Amino acid sequence: MNDHIKRILSSKKRCRWNLRMGRELFHRLCALIKDCDLVRATRNCSVEEQFMRFLHILGHNVHHRVLEGRYYRSLETISLQFNEVLDAIVKLYKVLIVDHGETIHNGKVQTQVTDDLRFFPYFKDCLGALDGTHIIASVPEDETIKFRSGRSNKITQNILEACSFDLRFTYILAGWEGTHPR
Repeated sequence: MNDHIKRILSSKKRCRWNLRMGRELFHRLCALIKDCDLVRATRNCSVEEQFMRFLHILGHNVHHRVLEGRYYRSLETISLQFNEVLDAIVKLYKVLIVDHGETIHNGKVQTQVTDDLRFFPYFKDCLGALDGTHIIASVPEDETIKFRSGRSNKITQNILEACSFDLRFTYILAGWEGTHPR
């Protein structure tokens, strides 16, 4: 492991700042990627380094060239390994995103509603909440016009989300037909 990687992992604060996650989670995800044999270490590059660069690119919205000098890797290597880690994360979605069987509470209204007379008359048939919002987006320059928010003039993506009364997201839909005014 090179000095740069050791320095990042040596401090909780530095790890969270650079990787946007804690050391424990970083190591658990690296172990999961290795256990599932989705990304392999090369002669010169560990799985941890590949995953670290992936997180750095996503977490800081930087170009591959920024990491070229920091990790002493070619642009080709950075790009290839970024895509390999991305493919691994996509393949892990069934492990990382788990339906606990409580998505719609088996069609039953939650006890927070049924057991509280303040809520029951109004929400007696309600399974959760549904709302739309805008989140900040990073899109190619030639597509920014489609994602510019009218109110704040920021680049955003319109999403529709549903959550249960215990604030667990049960559904998220990004960019459905008719969400862009232009």
